[in-house]
Amino acid sequence: MTTDDILKTTFDTNTVNYDKYRPRYTKALFDEVIEYAKIKGGSRVLEVGIGAGQATRPFLEADCFVTGVDIGENMVAYCNEIFKEYAKFKALRISFEEYCADEKYDLIYSATAFHWIAEEIGYPKAFSMLKGGGALAVFRNHPFVEANDPVDIKIQKVYEKYTPDSKKGKQFVLEDTAPTVKAMERAGFTEITPKLFKGERCIQTEDYIGLLNTYSDHIVMDKKIKPLFEEGIREAMNSEGGRINIKDTIELVIGRRP
Repeated sequence: MTTDDILKTTFDTNTVNYDKYRPRYTKALFDEVIEYAKIKGGSRVLEVGIGAGQATRPFLEADCFVTGVDIGENMVAYCNEIFKEYAKFKALRISFEEYCADEKYDLIYSATAFHWIAEEIGYPKAFSMLKGGGALAVFRNHPFVEANDPVDIKIQKVYEKYTPDSKKGKQFVLEDTAPTVKAMERAGFTEITPKLFKGERCIQTEDYIGLLNTYSDHIVMDKKIKPLFEEGIREAMNSEGGRINIKDTIELVIGRRP
């Protein structure tokens, strides 16, 4: 089992916290996907890596048949429970790589999950599972903190002390969508459209620590280091007002099967 194989299974350890602390996606993004893919009542939609369902409800409210796949047993059970009112919904515990369907889809989408799938497998398979004219939408949040933010400066010192190999996130720009655009092109998609959507969050200390504990690298952090790391984060934030401003840049790349 590779390191990535281990990391991508960590999200299943605490579904409630994942749902509580992970940010939602903007209405404008969903409107863009629904319009591009010409989604309407009865459309068949597949979500890859459903997680705790943060990107699911807009398509259920559009009266689509939505199938979500995920490798996490707890995530799948959680989604089947919170969306049980929707007769057209089901979540299955299976990887996208293993999943097979009898009918093709109008839309396949993945929210901050498709990067866990090998490019040479994920994009061609999605292409093959779409109807002609169907769309693949891949979106992912890229959070960052403004340069010279006094809270973040202190937080980075904690990272340097306990996890010196960590890399600080940078502002994501439209040119950074190029790898995803090229991957879609190689798989045969056309009319590929990259877009960015912006958001901002102000997070208090304990919620920030809760958010960190939904990230795979923090979940698997050495148990001896983790309490020291979290206390360092707590002290750093509380010394600067007990909150941090995070700016979200949500990357969307959507393409069509001819």
